[in-house]
Amino acid sequence: MSSGDSIEARQNNEFEALQAIYGIDLKDLRKKTAWNRWTPLNLSLSLKPQQGSVGTHEIYATIDLHIVCDELYPENCPRIYLENSKGLSQTTVAELQMLLEQKSKDLKGEEMIFQLAQCVEEFLHSHNKPTSKSFYDEMLKRHKEKEERDLQARQLEQDLK
Repeated sequence: MSSGDSIEARQNNEFEALQAIYGIDLKDLRKKTAWNRWTPLNLSLSLKPQQGSVGTHEIYATIDLHIVCDELYPENCPRIYLENSKGLSQTTVAELQMLLEQKSKDLKGEEMIFQLAQCVEEFLHSHNKPTSKSFYDEMLKRHKEKEERDLQARQLEQDLK
């Protein structure tokens, strides 16, 4: 999209591209106005971890990326909200928020929603871990692993004798 296009055209083109890429995971949150006047982008993307080339994996972490643009986007940075996170701590979500804020500043002046979404997908991929069970379950798991290591060590000692 050339920077010679109007702001309205640039936002409309970006939305159409996102629709083609994300399909039902993209929600248009713009309110219909009287007289069908144009309104800036307000959308939500339901994102999952980026899938690597090594098969499919379980999905433990997901989040919705909510982007609100003003009448001057992409010349201005959009407002970025992270909503409905699953499998991520509040600290991790805050870390992702800071990462996205910085990325939007770096990309100011160009259409960036797809790049922000990719950043989220990569982040989710690196943080896609099963949520831990209760402390008691974790303790039992560690205890069982220790017993198995001890048993293997004893067997190794006997084999060496």
